[in-house]
Amino acid sequence: MNFIRKLWANLGQLPKKTLFLLMVSLTAILAMAVSALVQIVIENRTAAYPIKLAVIAPFTGENQVIGESVRQGAELYAGKFNKERKLGERPIELVFLDEATEGSSQADLVRKAAGEGAVGVVGHWFDSKVKELESVYQAERLPLISLGPYEEPRYPEQPWVFRTSFDTTFETRFLANYVRNVMGEKVVNVIHPATPEGERTANIYDETMQRFGSKVLYKWTYGVHDPGLSEQVQTFAREINEKKLIGYLLIVGDARDSAAIIASLRANNVKNRIIGLERLPPGLFSVIWMSSGKGIRLFQPF
Repeated sequence: MNFIRKLWANLGQLPKKTLFLLMVSLTAILAMAVSALVQIVIENRTAAYPIKLAVIAPFTGENQVIGESVRQGAELYAGKFNKERKLGERPIELVFLDEATEGSSQADLVRKAAGEGAVGVVGHWFDSKVKELESVYQAERLPLISLGPYEEPRYPEQPWVFRTSFDTTFETRFLANYVRNVMGEKVVNVIHPATPEGERTANIYDETMQRFGSKVLYKWTYGVHDPGLSEQVQTFAREINEKKLIGYLLIVGDARDSAAIIASLRANNVKNRIIGLERLPPGLFSVIWMSSGKGIRLFQPF
């Protein structure tokens, strides 16, 4: 008590300017102390509630190399995000689950990830496993980022599965946007197989074009690997030439049918520029181009 009285008496004898500076310094020190205390409390609290992300891959067995690559990549990016605090104060915590463990059910691994509080899953190198587990992810309401290559399109699309590789939907929309806004072409006609996938691809292209104030004018369909494909294309070519249709031609189909269609179009004097998706090999078109002496343009999003 005597110490406080002496201190107060001494403070009273200080010049006003010195006293003011002393009060400001004490206030700053107190603010820094409170801030540090709050920061410590918040960090401890948020660190106790991390954002869990499950990583499912073959960490053992014959595909262990793939799994270890996935692990290293996940740890690298999680560490970077945590260091830069890109997701706020709460850190990312990785939960690794081995899909190659003998006796383990793939569906049980997904349920285990959900049970441990994971907000999502990264993994599954093989598309066959993704296909097998799509319904499980939907049931658990757990989003999956699939790392494996997309083997084949499946419709309707699974809303809980996201892919790092592009599918036909993305390619088609990219192509429509590129042709309309980069190449400046407003008119496109489509030749596609008479299958649900072929019709869907043509419709996606048309819908994308309509967003930019244009649309597909004509659509022709053909039978997949049909022995009479050449005769069908002759009919298409006749209509194109008689109606003097301008613009690009989008050829939808595999390499075998597309090559036959393009060769027949050129043989029947159809000079429209031709576009196709990534699945069509450019080398095949180079052969047709050289043999026909007429131009073919292949745009790819990759």
